[in-house]
Amino acid sequence: MTSDRLSAITPSGQGNDNFGSEVTLDIPPSGLYTGSTDYIVQDDDPQTERGCCEKSGDWAKRTAANVFRKKTLYKRLPILQWLPKYNRDDFVGDLVAGITVGLTVIPQGLAYAGITGLELQYGLYGCFFGCFIYVLFGSSKDVPVGPTAIAALLVYQTARGSLEKTILLTFLTGIIEVLMGVLQLGFLIDFVSGPVSAGFTSAVALIIFTSQLKDILVVDTSGDTFVDMWISIGNDIHNISWNDAALGIGCVFLLLAMRAMTTVKIGPKDDKKVWQKVLEKTIWLIGTSRNAVLVILVALMGYVLRTSGIDIFKMVGYVPKGLPEFKMPPFSVTTYTNSTSGEVMETHENFAQMVSSLGAGLIVVPLISLLENTALVQAFGEYNIETYNEV
Repeated sequence: MTSDRLSAITPSGQGNDNFGSEVTLDIPPSGLYTGSTDYIVQDDDPQTERGCCEKSGDWAKRTAANVFRKKTLYKRLPILQWLPKYNRDDFVGDLVAGITVGLTVIPQGLAYAGITGLELQYGLYGCFFGCFIYVLFGSSKDVPVGPTAIAALLVYQTARGSLEKTILLTFLTGIIEVLMGVLQLGFLIDFVSGPVSAGFTSAVALIIFTSQLKDILVVDTSGDTFVDMWISIGNDIHNISWNDAALGIGCVFLLLAMRAMTTVKIGPKDDKKVWQKVLEKTIWLIGTSRNAVLVILVALMGYVLRTSGIDIFKMVGYVPKGLPEFKMPPFSVTTYTNSTSGEVMETHENFAQMVSSLGAGLIVVPLISLLENTALVQAFGEYNIETYNEV
């Protein structure tokens, strides 16, 4: 094997014995380092040369085509399914149900406002705003849209009766639920098992019963938990208002009796006379709208007693009329509290501090509200619902 030889003379300098000597380097044959002359020619992918705007446009077109399909629209907007089939009989049933539920949620809204520690009118505001949205997206006829006992308790435990924090919590809860709907996270509720849903429904019933029992007996209660409320009821049971308790218990039995009226049949099954049909329909109508009938009767009784100067029952009192001013929720709050020395203490909280004070309630309130809604439908409606629409 031969090699190329390279010679060089090193420069002379002091301190090096090899200065000025000849240095020889052996270089291997160039054939060992001969490079390949083969090349791979690859055309650029035309997809990689497309701009971001063009790709985004294609994605938007595909998404729009998927969203505005007839099947998808009918699924996301149930009103498109039932509205073309709507008839006069449906209207009569909805009219009765609307009046009944509407008059029922009035005392419920007042009670739930008291649970949250707010003024009574805010319970009424929360009863009807959601209905205008639910008529478009809702998939259940067995759920009253509005405040519930569980939601009211959670709001009170989170906001502690602060109006500003309650409004901000409601606003942020709505944003979170909208994001859950956009991201299609409603399927998370589908993983809740039947026993869990049944247990949750039972717990809701117990909490509602407890929260209303103190109002029926008209006793003072304190505490945030279920056990604390029962302990406080037992401690103040000697201050029970017998008139209010008798009225409340009597209303419960009257509702149960009117509920049985819906199954009453007049005359023979076939060949009924006109007056029998009219009487049977009237009894059914009264039994079906029992909640509304009872609210009207009790309200009239309270009005007559109040104008006559007879004060034997505890009244709700004055509720401001009209609607609140439409504006953005407060993103800061200043509170004034009296210290033990009698001085007024001023506390200011910005948006970050308010959100921090709400804590886990921002996640718990929307999830529990959705779970409660789903559990009630499964318990009373006995059919499946589209969780995307409920979100």
